[in-house]
Amino acid sequence: QKRIGDRIYFSGIARPDADRTFLNSVSALDYKETSDNGGDIQKLIMTSTTDIYGQVMLAIAETNTTSIYLGETLVRDKDGNMQTTASSAVIGGMSEVRGMYGTAHRMSVAAYQGVVCWYDVNKGAVVQYSSNGMKVISDLGMSNYFRTMADFVRPLNLAATINRRYNQYHITIDSDSDRPVLLA
Repeated sequence: QKRIGDRIYFSGIARPDADRTFLNSVSALDYKETSDNGGDIQKLIMTSTTDIYGQVMLAIAETNTTSIYLGETLVRDKDGNMQTTASSAVIGGMSEVRGMYGTAHRMSVAAYQGVVCWYDVNKGAVVQYSSNGMKVISDLGMSNYFRTMADFVRPLNLAATINRRYNQYHITIDSDSDRPVLLA
């Protein structure tokens, strides 16, 4: 028996010079699977388009995160460095992000200008993904707080945003609960 919560279904490719596109048709066979050990995908979110990695989308599962390269394939060169090359496939390549951070709260995921942040209650950490990789931002003076709060917020609803003016990640607990409000 196979779970389907780790699958990403997609439609055809839009080509500017083509007479027809297949954006409105999805085949049951047009899918890719992320890692089996991460649990169900909680959130798919675009990060940014860069010259080095092209278009990158994150698949944030319950216990890990996968980088998905759209229209590009990952190739390892002779020195062991990863390079991207053009691909005719919608999803050209996938790579698990180091650190094994995921989220059980899809509403804790917030993005702004290529930076994506979320709260991983399984590890009690707030993490940030950018073109430079993964960073645990709760380790900047708030690690004990987020580890302690993880058990309290696990069953609750969370909401998050990034303050664009101050470049800060804000997360709050459902205001209807009797739990304290979490703001960082």
